[in-house]
Amino acid sequence: LEMGRGAGGRAGTRRAESFKFDHGSPLLELDGDASVAELAAEFEARGSLTRFDGSVGSVDVARHSAHRVTESAGDYFVGSPTMSAFARDMLEGSEVHFETRVQRLLKVDKQWHASDARGVNHGMFDWLVVAGATPALSRWADGFGESPPLRIAATAAPALRPVVAGLDLGLKNYDAAHVAMLGFPDAAALARLPFDVTRISNDADVATIVRRGNTLAIHSTADFAARHKNTMGSTQHTSRTNDVVGSVDGEADACAALVGAAERLFPADGALPTPSSGPALHRWGAAFPRPDPALANLVAAGHIDVSQARVFFCGDFA
Repeated sequence: LEMGRGAGGRAGTRRAESFKFDHGSPLLELDGDASVAELAAEFEARGSLTRFDGSVGSVDVARHSAHRVTESAGDYFVGSPTMSAFARDMLEGSEVHFETRVQRLLKVDKQWHASDARGVNHGMFDWLVVAGATPALSRWADGFGESPPLRIAATAAPALRPVVAGLDLGLKNYDAAHVAMLGFPDAAALARLPFDVTRISNDADVATIVRRGNTLAIHSTADFAARHKNTMGSTQHTSRTNDVVGSVDGEADACAALVGAAERLFPADGALPTPSSGPALHRWGAAFPRPDPALANLVAAGHIDVSQARVFFCGDFA
């Protein structure tokens, strides 16, 4: 049961006209876990994941002439042909309902009942797997104006109550990010950028610039996102159809500010050419979780035990 129009989440792909924008995570970096490497190899063999052969570098704008450093290749992967491809591959063979926002979870005996915002009951399940913490957090109410589904569930599932309380305590802080997306007639228009993935430090507005083919994604800093926190993109289907708090009124201004900031980072390279598509804005309201150490302490002490509630969590706090 997925709220968005497609798979991927932070590894999602936005389509606009003939362009495909990987506007979330630009790379998948393995963490050394053997089981993760095995899974990546499986997706690579199936063609939905491929090793990244582009360039990754950093630019420190506080240093003379915007100091540029090329990073080592690293163990990076990208989805193929787009970032969301491997997420779709994960769902192969599963029954999937997109554009479905779970609104109510109820545990009866040992089974979970799930219904969505339209009142449709999606059946009974032995286990509940939650990909992302937001359905357990108070901030759900800030976005959707209704109680978090897992808080409702905890009223009838005592084993879940300390879990929800612990998550709400440990994951209440997130950094947001805005992304400006631009598409160009050909990749040559973006050849002036120093790297395919450019990580920016010591800039007030831009954190990362990602070039993939003939598309560009300019990722903001948390400070920029805080200044524009009520601004979202006009093409953000999930946010708009679910009445998430925010307005599109400032979209053009936020995009112009991000594009202008990116151009100022490389003054010798000149202004970007006129795009064929965009700029369009996407607001990641909970882009980067900042877990409170108290959450890890609760888990380590055994105070958050999801097995009795027949729930698995993955994602933000894995």
